[in-house]
Amino acid sequence: IGFKKTANNRWLVLRAGADSHADYQDGRNNRLLNSRFESYNFKAGFGKNALNHSSANRATVSFSRFGFVFDSITSIPRDARWSRSFKGPHHQVFLANLSSEQIYFRPGGTRIQVNAGLSTNLRQEDEGGGGISLSMLLNTASLSAQVSKHLFSNTDWIYGVASSAQTNKNYGGRIIVPDAFMGDLSLYTFLKRKQDKLLIEGGARIDQKWLSTFTTGQLNVPVAAAPGADILPFSRSMQAANISLGTVIDLFSGFAFKANISSGFRPGNLAELSSNGLHEGTFRWEIGMPAARIEQNLNAEAGLLFNQKNVKASASFYRNAFRNYIYLSPTGGEYFGFLIYNYAQTNALIRGGEFQIDWVPASSGFEINSASSFIKATKSDGMFLPFIPAARTALEFKYHLPKMNKSSGAVVRLGGAYVFKQSNPAQFEKETPSYFLLNGGTSFNFRKMEVSLTGNNLLNRLYFDHLSRLRYYGFYNMGRNLVLSLLLKF
Repeated sequence: IGFKKTANNRWLVLRAGADSHADYQDGRNNRLLNSRFESYNFKAGFGKNALNHSSANRATVSFSRFGFVFDSITSIPRDARWSRSFKGPHHQVFLANLSSEQIYFRPGGTRIQVNAGLSTNLRQEDEGGGGISLSMLLNTASLSAQVSKHLFSNTDWIYGVASSAQTNKNYGGRIIVPDAFMGDLSLYTFLKRKQDKLLIEGGARIDQKWLSTFTTGQLNVPVAAAPGADILPFSRSMQAANISLGTVIDLFSGFAFKANISSGFRPGNLAELSSNGLHEGTFRWEIGMPAARIEQNLNAEAGLLFNQKNVKASASFYRNAFRNYIYLSPTGGEYFGFLIYNYAQTNALIRGGEFQIDWVPASSGFEINSASSFIKATKSDGMFLPFIPAARTALEFKYHLPKMNKSSGAVVRLGGAYVFKQSNPAQFEKETPSYFLLNGGTSFNFRKMEVSLTGNNLLNRLYFDHLSRLRYYGFYNMGRNLVLSLLLKF
């Protein structure tokens, strides 16, 4: 439910919501016990839009709970089919955000934007005994400022600074990642020039990041022989510089060519560097890599775009070369029945492409949308990287029924997605068979009311998604799913 009001250049927004989901069933109508989840949220915002200044201030509070799916469908006592009880193993997340965006307009087209934010994230886990075993509190403060100005009639310059500070604190008896402090500071500049049929843009950025971990219990290692027993406190300081350069060229008859080359970097996050313990929601014992070097990449992308009155189409290809790529890799070993995964690094190459066509035949009411994508990812030794999605293609037909009046209308949709076989699994991964999902739906709006019915996997297919964390325990993805929604505007 939401409320929105605008008066005298000032605005106010209030929204509140709740979701409650029972366990889902797969394509064989087998119930996946404890896959239930729920959330409650509240959002508020206020601001103003004046000639020389605009302001937007927002607050968000949410509380969510998610059940842990065990390694057997009979691991915990079965309750009622539509039960939403969280007496069993689950984790819960409390999240609160405060943000403020201030924009100042100055003569000559100069625009100054200042953003500030505070957030707190409390994650807790109950392993089924009714008490909290894991409790982590992550606090974040961020501040950024950006200036945009017109240098000439067709040239824009953007420059700015961004910073943040984070603290992670453990309050529970079970520990996966240690107490830590993280901070970063960035400076960047960006230039864009448009002239006739040519657009050129480029930028540069430098970053400084800090990370320190502290002694925190035993990092969930019950015995010295446990995996990851050598994860110790450390401090790191990391620097990087990056650039980007891109262009768009209008060719002829609606065609345009787009190309971009850019570099990037990513230091390992707290989990990748220092985790050591059971990740309950994934059945994995994950071990970090404290000595991990900065992950860097150089990406080149090119594409062709076509835009006419009734047809829009695009095709793009990319080649992304990584140095010190950080990834989570299965080891093939087990600890107390849980698969052991190590964070590791390697040079890697990720290549892929995307295709899209949107066709609206004139005055027919029909709309046809098609999208396809593929990706191939290999390590420097020629082996495949883990957790890489399979190629897929999707096609959807829409029909807009003739309107009875200006305030009413209806749309019918039918489409499907075909996901190809993932025949390039990494070591210790399994191949994933191909599958087809039929989807459809309809929506109707009349004045201030909108009703929609959406269906996914209408044929109730039994399938594994290659990225599913549950497939190695024999759990399939969701079966037929129907959603009926009603929107009322007062």
